[in-house]
Amino acid sequence: MKNFLSKFLNYHGIIFFISLYFVVFYHNSFWQTLLETTKNFDHRFFLFFSIGGILCFLLAFVFEILCSFFTYRYILAIFVLLGAFSAYYMDTYKISLNPMIIDSILHTNFREAKDFIHPVVFIKIFLLLALPYFFIFFIKIHPSLLKTKLYLLFFYLFIILALFFSNEKNIIFAFKAYKPTIDMLNPIAPIRSTIRHFSTIYQTPKSYMHIGLDANLKPNDQAKIIVLVIGESARAKNFEYNGYNRATNPYTKTFAKNLINFEKFKSCGVITAISIPCMLTNLTHQNYTARNLSYYQDNILDIAKRVGYEVWWISNNGGECMGKVCQRLESDHISYYPDHILDGDMLPQIHSLIKNAQKNTFLVINLHGSHGAKYFERYPQSFSFFTPVCKDENLQNCSSNSLFNAYDNSLRYTDFVIAEILKVLTTSPLPHLLWYVSDHGESLGEYNQYMHGGLPYALAPKEQTHIPSYIYLGKGFTSYHKSLQSQQKNTLSHDFVFHTLLHFLNIQTKDYINTLDLANNTK
Repeated sequence: MKNFLSKFLNYHGIIFFISLYFVVFYHNSFWQTLLETTKNFDHRFFLFFSIGGILCFLLAFVFEILCSFFTYRYILAIFVLLGAFSAYYMDTYKISLNPMIIDSILHTNFREAKDFIHPVVFIKIFLLLALPYFFIFFIKIHPSLLKTKLYLLFFYLFIILALFFSNEKNIIFAFKAYKPTIDMLNPIAPIRSTIRHFSTIYQTPKSYMHIGLDANLKPNDQAKIIVLVIGESARAKNFEYNGYNRATNPYTKTFAKNLINFEKFKSCGVITAISIPCMLTNLTHQNYTARNLSYYQDNILDIAKRVGYEVWWISNNGGECMGKVCQRLESDHISYYPDHILDGDMLPQIHSLIKNAQKNTFLVINLHGSHGAKYFERYPQSFSFFTPVCKDENLQNCSSNSLFNAYDNSLRYTDFVIAEILKVLTTSPLPHLLWYVSDHGESLGEYNQYMHGGLPYALAPKEQTHIPSYIYLGKGFTSYHKSLQSQQKNTLSHDFVFHTLLHFLNIQTKDYINTLDLANNTK
C-alpha cells in the first residue's frame, strides 16, 4: 500500500489529506456545538457542507503557503501534534480554546498538570496522530513543479470564496449564534488565542494610572443633574432625527426645541466591551487598543465622584459594568436589573433619584435598547407599532420588512423611555442636561451582516459604527445651544464624550482637552 501511495502522491496530496483529516477528526467539539446551536437553521446539510469545505480548503491553502517539498514533513508534523492535543482536551473537557484557557495552561504548575497526564491521554493522542504521521513520514513522494503549487493556491482560494458566498448569511450567523464556536476551530483556535493572550499582556499597563487627581469644581459651581444615557445597538440610519422615513423618535419630539442631534457620530468600537470604557475614559478610538485598558485607569465616574458628585450606575444590560468602569462606586450606587426586564422598568428608580437630587448628581444609565437578536423582546407588546415583526432569533430567516419592524419598534421604545426621563428631569429645580449616545450600531442584513462585532472595526460596515447621539439642554444649559448646534453636521465620535462631560460637570483638571469638548466655545 505504501508503494502504491508513493507512486501517485506528491506532497500536495499529503497536505490536502492532512487538511481533510483535521476537519473530520480534530473538530468533534466544533461539529457537536454547531449541531446544537443551528438546530433551527434551514438547509443545515448545505451549511455544514459549506463550513466543512471552507475549513478543509482554507487549511490546505495555508499549509501550501507554509510548506515546500523540503519542509512539509516538519511543518505538518508540528500542526498535527498541536491539533491532536487540542482536539483531545476540547473533546474530553468540553472547552473552547480561548485566551483564558491559554492563560490557565501557561500558569499550570506540575502538581496541577500531573492530574491531566495518564496513560489514556497518551493512547488517545497516539490514535489521533497515527494515521496522519504515517502519511507524513512513511509515504515517499516525488517533487512537483512550482506552478502546481500556484495552480492549487488559486484553485483553493476560488473554492473557499465560492463556498462562502453561496451560503454567506447562514455561515456568518452560525458563528454568531454561539460565539465560543470560533474558539473550537483547530488548529486556528489555539494559535489565535495564544496570540491574543500575549497581545493582551503586552498592551496591559504595568500599574494603575490616576486621571484627574488635581480635579476640582470651578468657582461658583451650582448643584446640577447630568444624565448620560448609553444606548445599545442603536444605529443612526434608523433614527428619525437623521432623516429616516419612519417615526422612530416620536416621544422626544416634545423636547425638540432644546435637543441638539449630532448627525455624524461614530462609535469607538463595534462591541459594547470596547465602546463603553472607551467613551468614559480619556482614551480614544486610536489608543483604546485592548478591552481591559479601562481596568487600569480612572474614568469620568471616578473623577466626578472625587469632586463630590453623587454618581450612579443603573444598568439593564447585563450583570456588570463594561470595562469595570463603575467598580469604584459605592455598592448602593450601582443597580443591575435582571434578565427579561424592560428598560422602562428602571424608570421608577431613575425618577426617584432625579426628584430627590439636592446636590451635584451624575446618573449613567445603560439601556438594553435594541440588543439583538430578539429585538421583539426589547419592548412591551403595546409598542408593536410596526408589524409584522421578526420573532426568529436566526435573523437571516426573517424577511427584511419584519426584521426592520422589530428593530424600529425597539428604537421607538427607547425613545419613549428617554422621554419619560425628560418629563421628570424638566421638573427639577436644579440645572439639568441629558446626553443620549449609543454604544455601537447594528447590521440588519446589509452585505449579509447581522447584529454587530463580526468584523474588525476597520472592516465593519458603517451601520455598525455610525450611531445616534443627541443632547437635551435643560435649565442652566440653554446657553450652549448655539455652540452645540454648530457641531450638528460635523464628524464626531465617542472621543468627545469624556472631555465634554468634564465641561458639563463643571470640573477643571489638567487632563481636560478643549479640542475634544463639543461645548467649547473657543474652538
